[in-house]
Amino acid sequence: MFPKVKTGGHNPIAMNKYILIFITFLAASSMTSPEAPWKLRLDREAIRVFTRPTVHSTVEELKGECVIDAPVEVIWQVFLDVDSYTEWVGDCRESRKFNCSDMFSCTLYYMIGLPWPIANRDVVLRSSVDIIDGDTLIASVSVPEPSPVPLRPGCVRMTRMKGRWIFRRLADSRTYVSMESWADPAGNIPAFIINHVSVTVPFTTLKGLRSMVKKEKYIRAAAGFDYGRFMKK
Repeated sequence: MFPKVKTGGHNPIAMNKYILIFITFLAASSMTSPEAPWKLRLDREAIRVFTRPTVHSTVEELKGECVIDAPVEVIWQVFLDVDSYTEWVGDCRESRKFNCSDMFSCTLYYMIGLPWPIANRDVVLRSSVDIIDGDTLIASVSVPEPSPVPLRPGCVRMTRMKGRWIFRRLADSRTYVSMESWADPAGNIPAFIINHVSVTVPFTTLKGLRSMVKKEKYIRAAAGFDYGRFMKK
């Protein structure tokens, strides 16, 4: 409770002090709440998956991390090949990119397959990439407004989603990979079901990425690509 200030015979200095306390309290209350700590939910095959609650939804945020025995350049070539996502990204049934302003900034379309009788979901995202230095790349996605893709019959469009990937070189052929994501699946799927089943998605995705980096086409593509010209100045 705030202290009561008497209106009769009040002290202007005391009044100003209470006003300052009140304003300070409001400013502190309006700040974003500290993010909750991550909770380990799965630890298998050297892949760890975490979840944490969010202040804006009962659907939890996801994080997966692992170390992949490949150069960051090779991993990034897999990541740029959006058409290949159906081969390794968990539950991805269709993927494509378009409206690219450069090779890193594109509009992305995903269709996510769900078991019957739940309708498939789709989402339209805009990607951006920061190449911090020769050893660290950060890719982010968010939902653009308005959506440039019409609604698709048979799919429920997700309109709230965010994600981030971090690729950090540990050695010449060893890379730390982290993925964080949150999405509102829309429709009437209970949050507790989403929170339970979605834990496997980062695991499946990172395990799939480990397999993809072994493909010769990505190894060759990485050898001829100069990331230095995209670095932040």
